[in-house]
Amino acid sequence: HFHCLYSDLDPTLMSQVPCLVQNYSYSPPPLPTHCVRRLDHHRDEVWFASISHDGRLLATSSKDESIVIWERNPSGPGFNVTEVLLAYSESCSALAWSPDDQQLLSA
Repeated sequence: HFHCLYSDLDPTLMSQVPCLVQNYSYSPPPLPTHCVRRLDHHRDEVWFASISHDGRLLATSSKDESIVIWERNPSGPGFNVTEVLLAYSESCSALAWSPDDQQLLSA
């Protein structure tokens, strides 16, 4: 069964089919209302970002046809560039980390 994480439905009722005419509401988590960190290494707008499973690495792809791999700064907030991949003839449309965070899939 799929369900909304922020649903007001009783979880014990999830074994039953929910009524589609019943009122339904949710409260999503708040999004930041200000810039928290700026990643300035791309030459054009960033289209995708993917965080590794352990939260240590961030991969971003851009309209500039590059992928940048960032590592979380262990001594404070922010990220440091660890790798820039430029061998692309088109912009990357998806990023995903392998389960062990050793490989990055780009398409």
